[in-house]
Amino acid sequence: MHTDPDNPAPPTRSAPKAFLGGAGVGALGGLIGLGGAPFLLTLLLFIGHKLEERHLEFFPALSQITGIPAPPSGTLLGTLLYIFAGAWLLVPWLVERRLPFGYYLASTFFFAMGITELAHFVFPFFTGENYGYFPGMASVFFLAPAAWWGLWKMYR
Repeated sequence: MHTDPDNPAPPTRSAPKAFLGGAGVGALGGLIGLGGAPFLLTLLLFIGHKLEERHLEFFPALSQITGIPAPPSGTLLGTLLYIFAGAWLLVPWLVERRLPFGYYLASTFFFAMGITELAHFVFPFFTGENYGYFPGMASVFFLAPAAWWGLWKMYR
C-alpha cells in the first residue's frame, strides 16, 4: 500500500474497461473495413434511432402535428410496420447472392434513412412553437450521412 503524500501512486487501470474500449474501437474499425460496412453501420444507427424515437415518444408528437393517431403496438398495422422494416435484415443475404430484390431492399433502406428521416428537421416547423428538438432528431445527424455513404457505395 502506497502512503507517501509527496509521491502519489500511479493511476490504476481497469482491465475490463480497457478490453471493452478496445473491443468497441475494433468493432467500429471492422465495420468500416468490411464491404458491407455502410449497411451494417446504418442498420446499427437505425436501431439507435428507433430507440430514441420510442424513448422520447416520437409517434405521439407526430400525432399532435397530423391529428392522426399512431397505431397502437400489438395491432395488426403496428406489427406489419415492424415486419416490413425487418425485411431489411435480408439485405446482406440477398445482395450476396446478387438478387435484384436485395438491391431493391438496400436502396429503399438507404433512401428511407438518408432522405425520409430528414423530415425530423422539418417537423418542428409544424408544432406551433419555436423551432426546437423533435423526438428522433439527434440520431438523424449520424443516421443520414451513413445512409448517404451506403447509396454512394451502391451506385458508384
